[in-house]
Amino acid sequence: MNQNFWTTVLGLASVIVLNTDFPVQAEPVIYVETGGKESLTFDPDGLAYLERIGLSLRSIESTDTPAPGYDHAFDILPVSSNPKIRGTNWVFSYDSKTGNYGTISGTTEFTGSVFFNVDQTKLNLPPILQIGNFSASSEINTDPNIPQPFFVWITDTANTGLKVFTTVEPEFPNVDLENHTWSLEPVGVLITKEFSNFLIAAGATQSAEGVQVALARADREFVLVSVPESSAILGILFTSGLGLIVKRKNQRSR
Repeated sequence: MNQNFWTTVLGLASVIVLNTDFPVQAEPVIYVETGGKESLTFDPDGLAYLERIGLSLRSIESTDTPAPGYDHAFDILPVSSNPKIRGTNWVFSYDSKTGNYGTISGTTEFTGSVFFNVDQTKLNLPPILQIGNFSASSEINTDPNIPQPFFVWITDTANTGLKVFTTVEPEFPNVDLENHTWSLEPVGVLITKEFSNFLIAAGATQSAEGVQVALARADREFVLVSVPESSAILGILFTSGLGLIVKRKNQRSR
Protein backbone atom coordinates (compact mmCIF):
# COMPACT_ATOMS: atom_id res chain seq x y z
CA MET A 1 0.00 0.00 0.00
CA ASN A 2 1.29 3.43 -0.93
CA GLN A 3 2.81 5.14 2.10
CA ASN A 4 0.84 8.29 1.27
CA PHE A 5 -2.33 6.41 2.22
CA TRP A 6 -1.03 5.96 5.75
CA THR A 7 0.27 9.52 5.90
CA THR A 8 -3.21 10.70 5.00
CA VAL A 9 -4.96 8.43 7.48
CA LEU A 10 -2.63 9.11 10.38
CA GLY A 11 -2.48 12.82 9.59
CA LEU A 12 -6.24 12.89 10.28
CA ALA A 13 -8.27 16.05 10.36
CA SER A 14 -11.10 13.75 10.91
CA VAL A 15 -14.58 12.58 11.70
CA ILE A 16 -15.86 9.05 12.08
CA VAL A 17 -19.59 8.59 11.75
CA LEU A 18 -21.13 6.00 14.07
CA ASN A 19 -24.68 4.74 14.42
CA THR A 20 -25.80 5.05 18.02
CA ASP A 21 -28.26 2.18 17.58
CA PHE A 22 -25.26 -0.17 17.31
CA PRO A 23 -22.63 1.24 19.66
CA VAL A 24 -20.81 -2.07 20.15
CA GLN A 25 -21.11 -3.71 16.74
CA ALA A 26 -20.30 -0.67 14.60
CA GLU A 27 -16.78 -1.10 13.23
CA PRO A 28 -16.10 1.33 10.37
CA VAL A 29 -13.53 0.22 7.82
CA ILE A 30 -11.23 2.77 6.17
CA TYR A 31 -11.01 3.22 2.40
CA VAL A 32 -9.37 5.65 -0.04
CA GLU A 33 -10.82 6.87 -3.33
CA THR A 34 -8.88 5.97 -6.48
CA GLY A 35 -11.03 7.33 -9.29
CA GLY A 36 -14.49 7.99 -10.65
CA LYS A 37 -16.36 10.98 -12.01
CA GLU A 38 -18.85 13.72 -11.18
CA SER A 39 -21.75 14.06 -13.61
CA LEU A 40 -23.82 17.23 -13.60
CA THR A 41 -26.63 19.15 -15.23
CA PHE A 42 -26.80 22.90 -14.80
CA ASP A 43 -29.86 24.44 -13.15
CA PRO A 44 -31.56 26.91 -15.55
CA ASP A 45 -32.87 29.02 -12.66
CA GLY A 46 -29.41 29.25 -11.12
CA LEU A 47 -27.85 30.18 -14.46
CA ALA A 48 -30.53 32.85 -14.99
CA TYR A 49 -29.68 34.35 -11.60
CA LEU A 50 -25.98 34.47 -12.48
CA GLU A 51 -26.77 36.08 -15.82
CA ARG A 52 -28.68 38.86 -14.07
CA ILE A 53 -25.56 39.76 -12.07
CA GLY A 54 -23.20 39.52 -15.04
CA LEU A 55 -22.17 35.89 -15.74
CA SER A 56 -23.57 33.76 -18.57
CA LEU A 57 -22.52 30.17 -19.21
CA ARG A 58 -20.17 29.98 -22.20
CA SER A 59 -18.94 26.37 -22.30
CA ILE A 60 -18.04 23.33 -20.22
CA GLU A 61 -14.89 21.30 -20.65
CA SER A 62 -16.15 17.79 -19.93
CA THR A 63 -13.46 15.20 -19.27
CA ASP A 64 -15.56 12.05 -18.83
CA THR A 65 -18.79 10.49 -20.08
CA PRO A 66 -21.74 11.70 -18.00
CA ALA A 67 -24.04 9.25 -16.24
CA PRO A 68 -27.47 8.77 -17.89
CA GLY A 69 -29.67 11.80 -17.34
CA TYR A 70 -26.75 14.25 -16.98
CA ASP A 71 -25.14 16.56 -19.53
CA HIS A 72 -21.50 16.87 -18.46
CA ALA A 73 -18.90 15.04 -16.38
CA PHE A 74 -15.58 15.75 -14.72
CA ASP A 75 -13.04 12.94 -14.43
CA ILE A 76 -11.26 12.24 -11.13
CA LEU A 77 -7.49 12.03 -10.95
CA PRO A 78 -5.97 8.86 -9.46
CA VAL A 79 -3.84 8.76 -6.34
CA SER A 80 -0.43 10.42 -6.79
CA SER A 81 2.71 9.36 -4.92
CA ASN A 82 4.36 12.67 -5.83
CA PRO A 83 3.20 15.54 -3.57
CA LYS A 84 3.96 17.98 -6.40
CA ILE A 85 1.47 16.28 -8.72
CA ARG A 86 -2.28 16.57 -8.13
CA GLY A 87 -3.89 13.34 -7.08
CA THR A 88 -6.95 12.12 -5.21
CA ASN A 89 -6.49 10.97 -1.61
CA TRP A 90 -9.98 11.26 -0.12
CA VAL A 91 -10.14 8.85 2.82
CA PHE A 92 -13.45 7.75 4.30
CA SER A 93 -14.91 5.23 6.72
CA TYR A 94 -17.83 2.95 6.02
CA ASP A 95 -19.69 0.52 8.26
CA SER A 96 -21.41 -2.17 6.20
CA LYS A 97 -23.60 -3.17 9.17
CA THR A 98 -25.15 0.25 9.69
CA GLY A 99 -24.62 1.88 6.28
CA ASN A 100 -22.90 4.87 7.89
CA TYR A 101 -20.31 6.82 5.91
CA GLY A 102 -17.86 9.39 7.27
CA THR A 103 -15.16 11.57 5.77
CA ILE A 104 -11.71 11.38 7.33
CA SER A 105 -9.25 13.44 5.30
CA GLY A 106 -7.82 14.23 1.89
CA THR A 107 -9.28 15.63 -1.31
CA THR A 108 -10.93 14.49 -4.53
CA GLU A 109 -9.20 16.07 -7.53
CA PHE A 110 -11.18 16.71 -10.73
CA THR A 111 -10.20 17.71 -14.24
CA GLY A 112 -12.31 19.94 -16.46
CA SER A 113 -13.50 23.54 -16.34
CA VAL A 114 -16.53 25.81 -16.63
CA PHE A 115 -16.30 29.04 -18.62
CA PHE A 116 -18.54 32.09 -18.24
CA ASN A 117 -18.96 35.15 -20.46
CA VAL A 118 -18.65 38.27 -18.33
CA ASP A 119 -20.92 41.27 -18.81
CA GLN A 120 -18.29 43.93 -18.24
CA THR A 121 -20.95 46.59 -17.78
CA LYS A 122 -21.84 44.78 -14.55
CA LEU A 123 -18.62 43.08 -13.42
CA ASN A 124 -15.04 44.33 -13.41
CA LEU A 125 -13.58 41.04 -14.61
CA PRO A 126 -11.89 39.75 -17.78
CA PRO A 127 -14.33 38.98 -20.63
CA ILE A 128 -14.18 35.23 -19.90
CA LEU A 129 -14.10 33.75 -16.40
CA GLN A 130 -12.77 30.22 -15.99
CA ILE A 131 -13.24 28.06 -12.91
CA GLY A 132 -12.16 24.45 -12.90
CA ASN A 133 -9.74 21.62 -12.09
CA PHE A 134 -11.83 21.46 -8.96
CA SER A 135 -10.64 20.06 -5.64
CA ALA A 136 -13.22 18.71 -3.18
CA SER A 137 -12.47 18.72 0.54
CA SER A 138 -14.52 18.16 3.68
CA GLU A 139 -14.91 20.02 6.94
CA ILE A 140 -16.41 18.74 10.18
CA ASN A 141 -19.74 20.35 11.03
CA THR A 142 -19.66 21.69 14.58
CA ASP A 143 -23.08 23.38 14.36
CA PRO A 144 -25.70 21.13 16.05
CA ASN A 145 -28.47 23.04 14.25
CA ILE A 146 -27.34 21.74 10.85
CA PRO A 147 -28.33 18.06 10.35
CA GLN A 148 -25.24 16.82 8.53
CA PRO A 149 -21.92 15.57 9.91
CA PHE A 150 -19.65 17.37 7.45
CA PHE A 151 -19.53 19.97 4.70
CA VAL A 152 -18.00 19.52 1.25
CA TRP A 153 -16.22 22.46 -0.38
CA ILE A 154 -15.30 22.64 -4.08
CA THR A 155 -12.22 24.77 -4.73
CA ASP A 156 -11.31 26.27 -8.10
CA THR A 157 -7.63 25.47 -8.66
CA ALA A 158 -7.54 26.64 -12.29
CA ASN A 159 -7.95 30.36 -11.67
CA THR A 160 -9.28 32.03 -8.53
CA GLY A 161 -8.14 29.60 -5.83
CA LEU A 162 -11.51 30.15 -4.11
CA LYS A 163 -14.00 27.72 -2.63
CA VAL A 164 -16.60 28.35 -5.30
CA PHE A 165 -19.19 25.66 -4.56
CA THR A 166 -20.54 23.60 -1.72
CA THR A 167 -22.86 20.60 -1.93
CA VAL A 168 -26.05 19.35 -0.36
CA GLU A 169 -26.18 15.56 -0.17
CA PRO A 170 -29.58 13.84 0.13
CA GLU A 171 -28.24 10.96 2.24
CA PHE A 172 -25.22 8.72 2.64
CA PRO A 173 -23.73 7.21 -0.56
CA ASN A 174 -24.83 3.84 -1.90
CA VAL A 175 -21.73 1.74 -1.29
CA ASP A 176 -21.01 -1.45 -3.26
CA LEU A 177 -18.23 -3.29 -1.41
CA GLU A 178 -18.13 -6.12 -3.95
CA ASN A 179 -17.23 -3.80 -6.82
CA HIS A 180 -15.47 -1.16 -4.67
CA THR A 181 -17.67 1.68 -5.90
CA TRP A 182 -20.14 4.13 -4.41
CA SER A 183 -22.65 6.53 -5.93
CA LEU A 184 -24.86 9.35 -4.73
CA GLU A 185 -27.56 11.45 -6.41
CA PRO A 186 -29.00 13.99 -6.68
CA VAL A 187 -26.36 16.26 -5.17
CA GLY A 188 -27.16 19.97 -5.12
CA VAL A 189 -24.28 22.27 -6.12
CA LEU A 190 -24.53 25.70 -4.49
CA ILE A 191 -22.49 28.89 -4.72
CA THR A 192 -20.43 29.65 -1.63
CA LYS A 193 -20.22 32.89 0.31
CA GLU A 194 -16.57 33.14 -0.76
CA PHE A 195 -17.39 33.08 -4.48
CA SER A 196 -20.35 35.40 -3.96
CA ASN A 197 -18.10 37.91 -2.20
CA PHE A 198 -15.67 37.66 -5.12
CA LEU A 199 -18.47 38.64 -7.51
CA ILE A 200 -19.68 41.44 -5.22
CA ALA A 201 -16.15 42.84 -5.06
CA ALA A 202 -16.19 42.84 -8.88
CA GLY A 203 -19.41 44.85 -8.96
CA ALA A 204 -22.31 42.42 -8.48
CA THR A 205 -25.26 44.15 -6.84
CA GLN A 206 -26.79 40.98 -5.40
CA SER A 207 -25.41 38.12 -3.32
CA ALA A 208 -25.23 34.73 -5.05
CA GLU A 209 -24.57 32.78 -1.86
CA GLY A 210 -26.66 29.63 -1.70
CA VAL A 211 -27.85 29.80 -5.31
CA GLN A 212 -28.08 26.28 -6.74
CA VAL A 213 -26.33 26.15 -10.10
CA ALA A 214 -26.34 22.42 -10.81
CA LEU A 215 -27.49 18.95 -9.83
CA ALA A 216 -24.84 16.25 -9.79
CA ARG A 217 -24.26 12.53 -9.44
CA ALA A 218 -21.11 11.32 -7.70
CA ASP A 219 -19.54 8.03 -8.79
CA ARG A 220 -16.43 6.85 -7.00
CA GLU A 221 -14.00 3.93 -7.02
CA PHE A 222 -12.05 3.01 -3.91
CA VAL A 223 -9.71 0.49 -2.29
CA LEU A 224 -9.38 -0.81 1.24
CA VAL A 225 -6.83 0.89 3.47
CA SER A 226 -7.23 -0.84 6.83
CA VAL A 227 -9.65 -2.67 9.11
CA PRO A 228 -8.95 -1.38 12.63
CA GLU A 229 -10.90 -2.38 15.71
CA SER A 230 -13.44 0.14 16.97
CA SER A 231 -11.27 0.84 20.02
CA ALA A 232 -8.30 1.55 17.76
CA ILE A 233 -10.33 4.06 15.74
CA LEU A 234 -11.38 5.85 18.91
CA GLY A 235 -7.79 5.81 20.13
CA ILE A 236 -6.60 7.49 16.94
CA LEU A 237 -9.29 10.14 17.26
CA PHE A 238 -8.62 11.02 20.88
CA THR A 239 -4.84 10.78 20.60
CA SER A 240 -4.97 13.22 17.70
CA GLY A 241 -7.22 15.59 19.66
CA LEU A 242 -9.99 15.20 17.11
CA GLY A 243 -13.76 15.50 17.41
CA LEU A 244 -16.12 12.58 17.28
CA ILE A 245 -19.49 13.20 15.73
CA VAL A 246 -22.22 10.71 16.49
CA LYS A 247 -24.99 10.64 13.93
CA ARG A 248 -27.89 8.38 13.14
CA LYS A 249 -28.15 7.45 9.50
CA ASN A 250 -31.85 8.21 9.40
CA GLN A 251 -31.64 11.55 11.23
CA ARG A 252 -32.43 13.53 8.09
CA SER A 253 -35.70 11.72 7.53
CA ARG A 254 -37.00 12.56 11.03
